[in-house]
Amino acid sequence: MDDSFEMEDDAEDLDFVLQTETESESDSECDPSDEHPTSTDFEPIQAFTVPDNTADERQFIVFESCIVNLFRKCQRTGCAAEVREFQRMLSGSRLIISTKCAAGCNYTWSSRPTLNIMGFYALQKRYLFPVINETWISCQIGVLDGLSREPKIVLSGDGRCDSPGHSAKYGTYSLMDVDTGLIVDFVVLNKADPSVKNSNAMEPMGLKQCLSNMKKWNISINIPTTDRHKTFRKILRVEFPEITHQFDLWHFCKSIIKKIIKACGKKKAFAPLLGWLQSISNHFWWCAESCQGNVEILKEKWDSILYHTANIHVWNDKKLFHACEHPPLGEEDRKKWVAKAVKVPKDHCYREDMMRDVVLMRTHGFEKSHVQLPEVNQNMFDIEKPEKSEV
Repeated sequence: MDDSFEMEDDAEDLDFVLQTETESESDSECDPSDEHPTSTDFEPIQAFTVPDNTADERQFIVFESCIVNLFRKCQRTGCAAEVREFQRMLSGSRLIISTKCAAGCNYTWSSRPTLNIMGFYALQKRYLFPVINETWISCQIGVLDGLSREPKIVLSGDGRCDSPGHSAKYGTYSLMDVDTGLIVDFVVLNKADPSVKNSNAMEPMGLKQCLSNMKKWNISINIPTTDRHKTFRKILRVEFPEITHQFDLWHFCKSIIKKIIKACGKKKAFAPLLGWLQSISNHFWWCAESCQGNVEILKEKWDSILYHTANIHVWNDKKLFHACEHPPLGEEDRKKWVAKAVKVPKDHCYREDMMRDVVLMRTHGFEKSHVQLPEVNQNMFDIEKPEKSEV
């Protein structure tokens, strides 16, 4: 199949026509019949000046072929040898050309100056940020206008800080509409703010501000889902009692993986479970979806992973759940079985309050839709909702 693009040379349909001529001495000459260029008087090159501030310089649109013509001869002072090697590199809107001439000269040219960090920040503040802010406000107004017509909506919230641990200086908190997947609001937080006690307080404060904004814009919230932060519970219970608070299962699954890895590092008996991390996470998700709000069924289904990993799929020591519900396993479904059912110490077992929280969880994760930073923390795990009903 020919992927070339063809266009009829019809002057009535084209705004302009580009003509390619054979290379000749007239190629570099300007045809005054086609355009009327403006020019300044000739002056010594030493007298040519440009503004000190790079942002104040004029910029021009230049065709690539015109730039290439300038580098057919070596550009080093005192050398006019023919260029033998030519390399083009793109870095964003910046074009970098490197040449090597017949005399052995190496020369590099850039289409724009290299900005220092302060110049970069100045350009961001002057041009980029205002455009982004205007676009965001325009989009947000449209989203809120649509949500204001809905009787009740479900929101998912999550925070992000500029550094891991407890030493973050800045953070953001965002709310997403679960049905549409659109961001409805976000706030930027600074630990230096008097209303923020410390880094850990930034995320709860962000949730509070976002929910207050939703209330101010007359958005009817049915359910907000968050992680199991204790301060979140208090904020929803005291300041927004009309809203039903639920927890995000994605965060819980991520926490399970971290706890298993930590336990495996302390006790060698747990090491075989490392090969089952994703399956264990998927299994817990399935337990939460299929328990029908019954805490006892949830606990017994969750316990069944200890039997399944040991290739035991039927048992009699439970009251409500006695066998795995998956179909017969093929060879491709089999992992390395644990030699025997792992006996988990009491301090690593589920807590009653955690099991009660799980039945209030919603099976969607907002953090996976959260804005991704350029650098990915290697301790983060990619947990996806399982398509199968069992591990």
